[in-house]
Amino acid sequence: MIWSKCSDRLESSKLKYRLFWLGFTGAIALLLVLEAPNFLTRTGLRWADSEETVTRARGISWLRNYGNEETILKACYERPRRVFDVSSWLTDSSDAVTQDDARKIFYQVTGRPFNSVQPPSMYTREGRWNMLDEEFTWEFDTALGSTSVAGRVRGLRMISSRMDSRIETASALAYTEWTMEFENQASMAREVRTQIKLPSGGVVSRLTLWVDGEEREAAFASRAQTRKAYQKIAVERRRDPVLVTTSGPDQILMQCFPVPADGGKMKIRFGITSPLDMLDLQNGRVRLPAMVERNFNLKDGLKHSVWLESRSELEGDESFFRQGSLKDGDFTLQGKLLDDELLAVESSIQVMRPEAVTQVWTEAQEKDHVVVQRLIEQQAQPLKSTVVVIDGSVSMASCFDEIHGSLMTLESLSQVRVVVASDLPAFQDESGDPVVFNLNEATEQLSTTQPVGGQDNLLALATAWDVAGEIGASTIWWIHGPQPTLLEDMAPMLQRMERSRGDVQLISYAMANGPNRIMEAFDGLNASVVPKYAKLGATMKKWVSAHAEGYKNYEFERSQQKSAPSLVLSEENKVSRHIERLWAAHEVDALSASKRVSEAIRLASKQQLVTPVTGAVVLETVEQYKEMGLTPVPVDTVPGIPEPSTMVLMLLGILVCLGRLKIISLRRSNDLAGNMNHPVR
Repeated sequence: MIWSKCSDRLESSKLKYRLFWLGFTGAIALLLVLEAPNFLTRTGLRWADSEETVTRARGISWLRNYGNEETILKACYERPRRVFDVSSWLTDSSDAVTQDDARKIFYQVTGRPFNSVQPPSMYTREGRWNMLDEEFTWEFDTALGSTSVAGRVRGLRMISSRMDSRIETASALAYTEWTMEFENQASMAREVRTQIKLPSGGVVSRLTLWVDGEEREAAFASRAQTRKAYQKIAVERRRDPVLVTTSGPDQILMQCFPVPADGGKMKIRFGITSPLDMLDLQNGRVRLPAMVERNFNLKDGLKHSVWLESRSELEGDESFFRQGSLKDGDFTLQGKLLDDELLAVESSIQVMRPEAVTQVWTEAQEKDHVVVQRLIEQQAQPLKSTVVVIDGSVSMASCFDEIHGSLMTLESLSQVRVVVASDLPAFQDESGDPVVFNLNEATEQLSTTQPVGGQDNLLALATAWDVAGEIGASTIWWIHGPQPTLLEDMAPMLQRMERSRGDVQLISYAMANGPNRIMEAFDGLNASVVPKYAKLGATMKKWVSAHAEGYKNYEFERSQQKSAPSLVLSEENKVSRHIERLWAAHEVDALSASKRVSEAIRLASKQQLVTPVTGAVVLETVEQYKEMGLTPVPVDTVPGIPEPSTMVLMLLGILVCLGRLKIISLRRSNDLAGNMNHPVR
């Protein structure tokens, strides 16, 4: 009986022991099953970060097929050795993937920049754990003071935005001021960073910061000097500077710090001088500036308030703008546009000039000199060949049909070569180099292949450059989506562009909006961005037509000349100093291209322009300017747009003056008549 009881207890203990280990094993198995996607993703991340090309390609392919997107996204913000999920413990943490490498991999796998996606959140059993949440939602801004926009930081947002633009029809140019205000709801100071696409040929000619409600103007100096001042005053001392530098053709980077914590605000304004794109002597067009990348959010429902005015009639898409007029004779366009709408084709502005003015002038800064602008007709240059590079990233998936049709507009050219930037077998040879197609082969491949991930366009561009030299092409069309990160070294491509001495021009056409790290690196080189006035097919068709025999193109010719009696200039055609700013911007590019950088910096600084060799910075106090060896520009030298009320007052003032002159004239006439009636004896 005793033995029976002991036996029962032993069997019961064995059962409990078996049940315990069965439950424990089941829990571990369940945990492994739940963590399997993360584990497989962490493994793929390490393969994709390998130095070996084959392993790297296997890792990217693995992640596209089996990877967990949220795990890759977390890796974009994790600091090495501070990872909190189980899968990271099961893999080798001594060789962790860095943030920068993870961000490249995220783009290659998904085809989207990491900062275009809502940041990941971390939770514990007791709810959201602030430390983890802050770690992974940009509470700590690792890009502070750098030239990288990086991810959107928590609590920072734009709360107001207005654009005021004056279009000078005689000068065929526009001056636009964009005023922005930001608010920081986070518990620490924030830096605003945004890349802004300028109107084609535009140059920043004014920068203003509000300090304690007062406007402070910028100092213009070399790029290195302005950035050094910003780094020292803003990042180290946490004062109130704002900095603007170029960031590729027709693009700038604006950053300001600090936006005070707990509801603090910061207000800035910058002005842009830009030429009209002339279709003929009387019809021109222009686009508005727009943000292509930012590290802040927008206030719910925020729209950009736009006001354009001109002495000539303006036209815009009725869904975006409404026409109007002022009592003084000005025509206006008004609109409230969402952020994406600023980049839409429909947001372009058409300008009708009442008279075909072909020559205008202004007094130059240099004593006894003038700047003359001529709008001249140019006969079309013959075009026989071109090379086209097509981005094979997934962001282009909806564009392939449009690209397919657009390529057919090039059929009239004798030689067209096409290179597709893609890691798919159809577009690479056995050695991994891009395949060069003729027009028919390219259209056939594009119609049967679906793009995947985010592709490296640098190798395709370098190949296209070599092909252009072989067939004698002077242009390369690059049709692409966002390029949020550099996947390879820029040096080989930069070498080709610098050594070609301007014989080959790169024409960039973005099918989708977003950052472009490759074009940023081409700042100051022979590369241009096509302004989006039309869809790709219509744009390429017009480009081909513009090179057809007998076609007339209209271009600006600006020059600085010494005043002389032989130089006949009509007072009626005297215009504002904006044409001098555009002349100076072109001269700066020419001086830089000929390696006369010091002269370029002096000219750009004197003319108060942001160029590839100069920047603009606003500091808080006069002492700070002196410390950094900078001088803010005098208020009376900056361009501006008169408020409507100011213009009315000016008009009234003119009328009053004319009235007083009329009264004085009548009095003199009466006095003269009186003297004649009563001659002196």
